[in-house]
Amino acid sequence: MLGVDSSLLIAQAALETGWGQKMVKNARGNSNNLFNIKADRSWQGDKVATQTLEYHNNVPVVEKAAFRSYASFDESFNDYVRFLENNPRYTNALDHGGNSERFIHGIHRAGYATDPQYADKVLRVKAQIDQMNLL
Repeated sequence: MLGVDSSLLIAQAALETGWGQKMVKNARGNSNNLFNIKADRSWQGDKVATQTLEYHNNVPVVEKAAFRSYASFDESFNDYVRFLENNPRYTNALDHGGNSERFIHGIHRAGYATDPQYADKVLRVKAQIDQMNLL
């Protein structure tokens, strides 16, 4: 995706899903939602509602939210790309896809996640992945 380092995308999915152990469940068992993208009113696909931790004014709050549900990880990844590319608020971040720090901080600032430490957490996971030399 636009020059974004694959280890950053893996790190983001790992953080969002607890390395795949805390993926949102649906009636089929697994939503395959690697990036925990929420299902707003415009979403026409399957969705599943669950409790989630959000931050409001840096205070963690548990609330119920609807998340997108996919038939496969491939579908989830492709939707993540579309989600970012079709949302003007992420344009600046996408312009810096080749720089992991600028990209992840950019989508965070644009509202991708409410955790005030989100970008730094993703970058720490990326550093772990890079140290393992898996890619």
